[in-house]
Amino acid sequence: MTERPAKRRRVELSLDDKLKIIKSFESVPKPTFRSLSEKFSIGKSTVGDIIKKREVYKAEFEKNISGNKRRFNNACKFDKLNELVWQWFCQARAKNISISGPIIQEKASEFAKELAVADFKGSNVMPPKTSAERIAAYRARIRSNPNKKLDYLNKERIRDKRRRL
Repeated sequence: MTERPAKRRRVELSLDDKLKIIKSFESVPKPTFRSLSEKFSIGKSTVGDIIKKREVYKAEFEKNISGNKRRFNNACKFDKLNELVWQWFCQARAKNISISGPIIQEKASEFAKELAVADFKGSNVMPPKTSAERIAAYRARIRSNPNKKLDYLNKERIRDKRRRL
């Protein structure tokens, strides 16, 4: 039986490091993604992602953002809409109303019209950043009131198991 290769260590690059990669990429002769990935000890796809977003990184640098900063504000432009949908969802589940994805999409579209959001398109995917936090909060509420049904959480667990397979 063959052993798995050692997992590569996660490397978080600062803005300065990303700008060094961009400058190296724009130099003559142009280096390959592989040579840059070996030089900075990161994956080739990470180099590609940095090159794709080079204009964003250059703009951040020009705004005098600290070069040591590793992450930027990735706030969703529909935060208010997300919050309204989440509040509606919690209220509906508290009343034991069964809710499916299309129902959530429809309600989100209604809220978008009320808020006059022009470029909103309802998707059937929750943002990964918040879905785990919200499910955990929902679980905590249910634990505090054990008489509530767990059908929503059970569906989420089944989906997670299917994704893993």
